[in-house]
Amino acid sequence: MKCNLKGAILGLLACALFLNACPAGWSHTSDAALERIFRAHAAEFEALLADVQADPQLTTVQRGSLVYKGRLMNLHASDPAEIERAGLPKERWMSYQKQLGDLGLYGVMKGNRTVEFRVDPGSLYNGDSYKGYEYISTPPQHVRASLDGYRTSDEDKNEYGDWVVYKPLKDDAAGVLGIFHGHGWFSSNGNAPVPSLERK
Repeated sequence: MKCNLKGAILGLLACALFLNACPAGWSHTSDAALERIFRAHAAEFEALLADVQADPQLTTVQRGSLVYKGRLMNLHASDPAEIERAGLPKERWMSYQKQLGDLGLYGVMKGNRTVEFRVDPGSLYNGDSYKGYEYISTPPQHVRASLDGYRTSDEDKNEYGDWVVYKPLKDDAAGVLGIFHGHGWFSSNGNAPVPSLERK
């Protein structure tokens, strides 16, 4: 029994060392693929951004889930009453779900200064890191020419102790929209994630 326990502990340590040596999020969508999608659907991203920013009650919308008025809800499009009880009109819910599907998004998370369009959610298979697009109203920090194969570095930690790097795609007077890669318990907008939404 002691031998099996020792072997299990050594195995876990070996896995931890392997994961630590790998780039953060080695299984993420490439920068090039994300850029192609964005260039082909820039107008749709702008429309979704405007819809999310126009609703002060919305924090997070994902496929089948919602954080609205500070409440986490798992919703089903087949139950209009449940959606209405959440405070979101069924038509708006269906529109969000269509936008997520059309743009290949896992979900949208809104913070004080940012809106994340998350493509790859955090999971065991990618080192609990995530990648997607982000709109930010202030100049982004930790800018990189490429986010592919990113390895975490202490210089990239934000105020919450998480690693977030950024690659701008579009810059105008209102803000910057680009690709981001995050790793940690907090999203780059500073909102604590909801475990049932963020984890698979």
